[in-house]
Amino acid sequence: MYLLDPKVPANLLKLQSWFGKAISDTTEGWDELNLPVLKAKYKNTAQQYVKPSKHLTSAQRVAIYNEQYWLRLISCLKKDFPLLVRLFGEGDFEDMIARRYLEKYPPSSWSLYILGENMAKWVEDHYPNEIDKPLILEAAKIDYGYMLSFFSAEYPPLQNLELTTKISLQPHTHLFSLPFDILPFRQEVLQNSENFYLDNDFPKLEKGNFYCILFRWEKKVVYKSLSKKEYETLQLLEKQITFQDFIEKIDISSFDLQSFFEKWSKLKCLCSVL
Repeated sequence: MYLLDPKVPANLLKLQSWFGKAISDTTEGWDELNLPVLKAKYKNTAQQYVKPSKHLTSAQRVAIYNEQYWLRLISCLKKDFPLLVRLFGEGDFEDMIARRYLEKYPPSSWSLYILGENMAKWVEDHYPNEIDKPLILEAAKIDYGYMLSFFSAEYPPLQNLELTTKISLQPHTHLFSLPFDILPFRQEVLQNSENFYLDNDFPKLEKGNFYCILFRWEKKVVYKSLSKKEYETLQLLEKQITFQDFIEKIDISSFDLQSFFEKWSKLKCLCSVL
């Protein structure tokens, strides 16, 4: 929620409010200059707020800002969801995914970092093709996971362990249980341009039960495949837990506790919680 400065003149506030709504609302097709056509409630009132130019009406001048607003947001989504872009091609991603997503989930913050936070939910609730939906849903989750891993915080790594030490995964670390071996598939697909697969076959995508972990290492996001046991063990650390409680939840007789903590501490995936 934004707090308004009571000193702002009423006319300026009215102008800003109208303009913000006019450029962020959906439009109704394109005119003869290939500019978006504003909805009637904005088109009919535009001249109250914006002067026409020699060659453009007031509504057309506002439409230029509307177009740039939407192109900027779509450009951000393309960068945040590179696998989705390649699965659809740039044009279909914009029309079938990005614009429809933004209509349902317009920006809720000044920060575009979280623009795509509801993409997986939108796919689950609104993506129309049930045959493709499982792959599109996992692609959305993985793409956003990469973005989160890159930008999320990193706390001081886990060091001395005592029974009362509270431990958890680092904020940049994310676990996935997947019906496709999508990580190597993504890696290969991203080597090609956004529209490459409009005319070429995708690489083979294995189906089954796959487990992996995403995390940031040396300023890059990397992944490692996991066994089901590793995945379930690391899941215990998604929320903070004391070392003693952790030990009580695992089968210590068949678990190499020292190797586990050495491995994931060395990869800087664990932290202690104060």
